[in-house]
Amino acid sequence: MFVEITRGRSFAGLARYCLHDEGRLPTSERVDFAVTRNVATDDPQVAWRLMVAKDYQRDRLKEEAGVGRGGRKDGRPVGHLVLSWKREEAEAERLDRERMIRAAEEALRAIGAAEREAIIVAHNDTHHPHLHVILCLIEDDGRLKTNWKEREKLSRWALERERRLHGEALVKKREENWEARGRGETPAPVRKRPRHLYELVEAARRNPALRSFVRQHLRDLRELERRKEASLKLDQERRRVLLKTHVDRRDRLQREHADRLAAIRSEVRREHRQRWRELLNEQEASRRLFERNERTLRGRVANTFRAVDWKSLVRRERGRGQRTAMAEAFDAARDEGMRRRGLRRKQEREKAMLAEAQRGIEKRRQAEAGRRRRERDHLGRMAFLRLSRRLAAWRSREVADERERQSELTRERNEAMRESRQRTWAERAAAKLRLSRREKRKAEAPPLKLSPQERAKPLDIAGGSGTHGDGRKAVDVARQMDEGKAAIKKRTRRERKPRKPRGGRGDRGGRGG
Repeated sequence: MFVEITRGRSFAGLARYCLHDEGRLPTSERVDFAVTRNVATDDPQVAWRLMVAKDYQRDRLKEEAGVGRGGRKDGRPVGHLVLSWKREEAEAERLDRERMIRAAEEALRAIGAAEREAIIVAHNDTHHPHLHVILCLIEDDGRLKTNWKEREKLSRWALERERRLHGEALVKKREENWEARGRGETPAPVRKRPRHLYELVEAARRNPALRSFVRQHLRDLRELERRKEASLKLDQERRRVLLKTHVDRRDRLQREHADRLAAIRSEVRREHRQRWRELLNEQEASRRLFERNERTLRGRVANTFRAVDWKSLVRRERGRGQRTAMAEAFDAARDEGMRRRGLRRKQEREKAMLAEAQRGIEKRRQAEAGRRRRERDHLGRMAFLRLSRRLAAWRSREVADERERQSELTRERNEAMRESRQRTWAERAAAKLRLSRREKRKAEAPPLKLSPQERAKPLDIAGGSGTHGDGRKAVDVARQMDEGKAAIKKRTRRERKPRKPRGGRGDRGGRGG
């Protein structure tokens, strides 16, 4: 047994497919039977419209049930369950309408949808029996039914059903998958053939004249898939190379910028090395002069005036109003330690000023290097974007060509399938017409058929023992059967094609007159 469930969004589309013939025809000759479950009608055309109405009323149902309106708004409320049997399997099960309906109900019960609205539709357009189930997945409170492990549940149910009815699993792959699950392994997903390719191969199997087209079409599809894969790989490789080149260039610029900053620091330090040497020599000379002046009163006065920071004292006087500058100077003149501290502060200020000037030059040059680095980075980024746009345009053209080729192959396939469907429908119509005529002749045929030899042979119809009378009676019965058969053929021929009324000679003469 094949069992599968999918979800969709359109009740009308699924009902149009299940309740009518193929090709969007309004007829429903391939529908063997259609029954409803948990719906307030037996008409399937009304049932799916009630499902649509329930989908429209989901918000109201949630409000009445006290359920919040949150959750996904793009859920799929339409369930499509398919059950299919092989002919040998169906014959072994003696599959009929009741058993098919019972199997569908068991499948719905296996996934927890036994109480959901459903339409069970059986088709007779294939050699194997199968049915479709249109399922409404909307709960009574407006929420969607969960689809947690629905496929696994159906697979387990199908396996158990085969073992129960046939004594073993008919689908060996399903049994192997469940044994793998029992070992803690995850079976590999089965890649199904798309529906349009399946229909194409089936059409070629039924119509030998279509086989050459199908072989060529499949080759073209494989070639198109190889072209798509090659184009995608080439685009990915080009983008990978472009991105790698851009990243490598950016990293190289960053390394070069770091090296340039280090070179600027070294260059500025090298330029200021002489100035630092001169400043240190001047400060050393000032310290020696300070030591000589400390030996005399005149020298101490000179050291006092050199050690006192008059600008700082004036600013302090204006700002806080504590002691006057003259008082600070007299304190320095009396205290040798204060004069030494003043000389040290003065030399520290000179060093700080020179270091500040050095850092300013270094910052300006580094800022200029950073500006040039940003310009180069911007140019590289713009080049990367231009190449990316070129690659995107090339990829767009490739995708457009692939889509055009895909559309062309689709048109060719649809044209071939249209002719094949028309031929298949004509053959089915002719077969149904022949079947209907055969059934009609069978219904109108006499219940007993005797060959001429059997008619000539004496029969004991009345149950007597006399041979002469019995033989005469059998001949009479055979003659009556022949007369009845001839009358039936005559009546059938007259009903099938009534003869036109034909006038007599007098009428022809009268018309001539």
